[in-house]
Amino acid sequence: MAEAHRYPKKELTTDFLRGGVGFAIVAMPLASVPMLSTFQFIFGGVAILFGGYILRTWQRAVSRVEADDQGIAIVGPLGRAIAWGSLDLVTLKYYTVKRSRLVPSRAEMERGEQEREHKPKDDGWMQLVLRGGGSKIAIDSTIDDFRRLLDYTAEAVHANDLALSDVTVENFAAAGIEGLKRATERVEIRPPEEG
Repeated sequence: MAEAHRYPKKELTTDFLRGGVGFAIVAMPLASVPMLSTFQFIFGGVAILFGGYILRTWQRAVSRVEADDQGIAIVGPLGRAIAWGSLDLVTLKYYTVKRSRLVPSRAEMERGEQEREHKPKDDGWMQLVLRGGGSKIAIDSTIDDFRRLLDYTAEAVHANDLALSDVTVENFAAAGIEGLKRATERVEIRPPEEG
């Protein structure tokens, strides 16, 4: 039987509040004050972005992610599924809410400090993107038991002998999953030979 994963209500409530406040801030002036057409287009565009954010949050609230040994699926509005055997692309990206400097400042370099070691912190989130069988599924690390979904994905990566980007391999390692194959082959473009 497939395991069901959902986004926590606390996270969803926070996202609904962010979207609602942002929408209200831009929609109220749009509806109540006559503006020049340029400002109407700008405020209208921003209102549409916030509206889309609210709709995406609603979709997450009414959907669930199901995973088992056969594949992974989003069950709900705009649902889709990927069989693990058809998985052909995996990316795992880390997004931070704070700017982290990996390169030392000039003063730090003068003191002899080298490049900083990259360690993901708890002030960001990861996004797992899976593609296969004509479908794409994106899952944020705020979902419950995200690590279990990473485990299923790593098993499928090994079974399908997929090579992953360096960033994806490093992010899996940061999540505690080692031994994934890197896509190290580079395509070299050579100018045509004369003659």
